[in-house]
Amino acid sequence: MTKRLPAFLLVLVILGAAGGYWVWRATREPGPPEGFVYANGRVELQRFVVSAKMAGRLLTVTPREGDLVEAGAVVATQETEQLDARSQAAIANAAAAREAEARAAAEVRARRAAVALAQVETRRADQLVGDEAVSPADADRRRTQRDAALAALAGAQAAQAQAAAMVQAAEAQLSEVRSAIGDARLRAPAAGRVEYRLLEPGEMVGTGSRVLTLLDPLDAYMTVFIPTREVAELRIGAEARLKLDAARPLVAPARVAFIAADAQFTPRTVETASERDKLMYRVKLAIDRDWLASHRDGVHGGLTGEAYVRRDAKAPWPVDLGLNDGR
Repeated sequence: MTKRLPAFLLVLVILGAAGGYWVWRATREPGPPEGFVYANGRVELQRFVVSAKMAGRLLTVTPREGDLVEAGAVVATQETEQLDARSQAAIANAAAAREAEARAAAEVRARRAAVALAQVETRRADQLVGDEAVSPADADRRRTQRDAALAALAGAQAAQAQAAAMVQAAEAQLSEVRSAIGDARLRAPAAGRVEYRLLEPGEMVGTGSRVLTLLDPLDAYMTVFIPTREVAELRIGAEARLKLDAARPLVAPARVAFIAADAQFTPRTVETASERDKLMYRVKLAIDRDWLASHRDGVHGGLTGEAYVRRDAKAPWPVDLGLNDGR
């Protein structure tokens, strides 16, 4: 009995070591294939904010949270009663200014005709003075009348310029009011899905108040943190593949869109094989827009996943990182 005990213990030790090895293999963080950099990250979507350009009361807020809206679509409106009244007044002012400009133009034409007649009479009087048919005093009177006609023309032209300036001012005022009325129709800056509906119809808003936030489903990226020793081999535009935890076995194609200029400590929300006291570089991996267009209902902000970035352009993609979705 005493001789069998050590052998039995030896078997238990071997079995325990084997079990520990397989548990370690199953739970350890996977390493990257040769020529690749591996990291964990979280998907983020580009966010847009629809804000009020002026203070006032919200009249309508059309989309609900989760709705898709097109770029340029009207998503909310504000009351414009006061602006409508200002618009009518600006229209009347512009019409009156244009009428005044037309009268000034007619006056200029009349003054030019008077100047032309005065100049003809002055020349004839000068000729007749030489023939002694007209007295010098009469010729002087003709020249005085010509000078008065020229002065009147100058005054009419000044009045016409002032009227034209009034027309420009009235039209500028009208354009400003119409622009403000247009600003009361809040439009989506880009196509996207409504994330938050922050205000409701009837609420008062101030200048710059946020009404809606939108997420662009075709502008998604994953932020990962790469160790210092590996980031030097990465380049903007380098290919990457993402395995999203909620979308397996699909593989999303991506590219390196941004590499931070300065290193930083790894955030606690990211799990990596490197020790936490190592400096890391933030890298942004932009997911292919065409791929997102065909998977927009399956990719959401906050999804976690694994990223494999090809640092060696000649390294072949492993079979499990192939684009297995028909592309």
